[in-house]
Amino acid sequence: MDILLRQKYSYRISNSFDSEREKLEKVLKGKWYDFSKTICGVMNSDDTFTFYFNLLPFWRFNLLRIVYLRGQILNNGNDTTINITLSPNVGFVCILYLMPLINLNIFFGDNSLMGEGNTRLNNFLVLLCSELTLFIIIQIITFVLRRKFEKALRVGSFDIGNRVNEILTTTERKC
Repeated sequence: MDILLRQKYSYRISNSFDSEREKLEKVLKGKWYDFSKTICGVMNSDDTFTFYFNLLPFWRFNLLRIVYLRGQILNNGNDTTINITLSPNVGFVCILYLMPLINLNIFFGDNSLMGEGNTRLNNFLVLLCSELTLFIIIQIITFVLRRKFEKALRVGSFDIGNRVNEILTTTERKC
């Protein structure tokens, strides 16, 4: 995980490139208004794709999506490699980094941000709890989206029968 809370994973799959590309297209084939599927996305012609949650109609707007799963499918001869990056919405990351500054202002400086009737400690704890809650929500949605992706493509811990999948979890810190 880097400073923008992005997580990178790589999956090496022993199936052919074309069969894995067809699987991805089949998973991403759902319409945006079909809420029976909880994930949807777009497959581009350059073999890149984007997954996101499809739980509520207003999540169609980029501003309100919490986490994105972006990836690329690569042909390695007989094997196929899928590289994915899970990244939260930049707006939520900015809020996460702005809240500690507001906390410091409340705790050590001016206490007028949340009203004069409350004590500094109460205001500080309210903002601290809301920041931790936002961070936990982002992490949970990131985990759930990754697991849904793995389950849809049968990679990672969702291996089946004669298929040899090797998950190569990378902790690269490339920006």
